[in-house]
Amino acid sequence: MSMRIGSRWCAVGCAVLSAAFSLIKSANADDGLTLTKVPAATASAEPENSVMLDTRWWSRRVTLMPDGLLWKPPLANPQEPRSFLKIQSLEMDDLSVNDAGIGGTFPVLRVSKPETPDQGFQADVFAAVFSRFVDIRKFAAVDYRFGVPFTYSHGPWSFKVAYEHTSCHLGDEFMAEHNLESKDSTRNEVTFGIAYYPVETIRVYGVFGYWAQYSTFVDGASPQRYQCGVEWSQPGPTGVWGKPYAALDLELRGDEDFTPNVTAQVGWQWTGAHSRPGTRLALEYYDGRSPFGQFIDQHESWVALGVFVDF
Repeated sequence: MSMRIGSRWCAVGCAVLSAAFSLIKSANADDGLTLTKVPAATASAEPENSVMLDTRWWSRRVTLMPDGLLWKPPLANPQEPRSFLKIQSLEMDDLSVNDAGIGGTFPVLRVSKPETPDQGFQADVFAAVFSRFVDIRKFAAVDYRFGVPFTYSHGPWSFKVAYEHTSCHLGDEFMAEHNLESKDSTRNEVTFGIAYYPVETIRVYGVFGYWAQYSTFVDGASPQRYQCGVEWSQPGPTGVWGKPYAALDLELRGDEDFTPNVTAQVGWQWTGAHSRPGTRLALEYYDGRSPFGQFIDQHESWVALGVFVDF
């Protein structure tokens, strides 16, 4: 069901964008509006996907599918959209537990000033599937996530407002073997985020989430979620040898009685010109409630070696 909803969102978004650009192109000169292709010599970012929108009052660069994000998903939080594979110290029924994910954030449209093409407003779409395997072969749990972030950046500041959907399920084989039934665990959340770079290599951020609609097996769950963290990461392309990084994330959720979920990572990263795609090899420490929705009533603590790909 989540994937069908996600497809409808994409279809609606494409239709709106198509209609908007049709209106822009059909505007006449008397309205004081022109639409000009950005010359390759002057376009410092995404020249093939950009147009200049000029009116009597302002000029803006409009870029479809820009390179890079204005709001970067926090590196350490285990529920941010990215692809990864972790080899963990966690065990379940004396069997090893490993987590994996497939997904990412896809930039859709950016509106920026011509002189600052890497700042402005941007609309994105993200989708991710997180899976837990017991003894490698047994599919224990899966969480589906998708969302639509609207972001803004200016100087060292960046902001986001997003709609995010999460639905959580158990694996069929795991349910049959342990005589379990999948519990209610879905949420539709509105999130607000703010991030700041006090220096070029350090980012601090905070996120507030409110569940506008949710279904959970936890009695008396509060609809709020709080998240904050700090990251040390080298900006720009790292080259073939990569560069070190470190990240710390703290999350408190209402359906977990605001028990602190702490994630820390130290490792090595490789990034391109726009920090995307990026690859990281990291040692991770986690302590808190399970990041999988069907197990949030269970406390987990582990050390993991992981490979992360940030799209």
